[in-house]
Amino acid sequence: MMLHEIKKKQWGKIIDIHLPPSEIQRLFSYGIYVGSYIQKCYVAPLGDPIAFYVNGAQLFLRKQDCEHILVEEMQ
Repeated sequence: MMLHEIKKKQWGKIIDIHLPPSEIQRLFSYGIYVGSYIQKCYVAPLGDPIAFYVNGAQLFLRKQDCEHILVEEMQ
């Protein structure tokens, strides 16, 4: 499933990122990389941006970026 599809307060593990290398490098600087765990915590009223917890920090991602990040839902 794609990152924006996980439910609020749900944890996921990033398993693949389908973006150009420059965009992957930008996400890597935020702590988003294959193998990291991420939790959806807030969605803006119009659906963009979306807030996530990753590596102890809260960050906001555009829905456009989330549509290219493949995650495995954690139980």
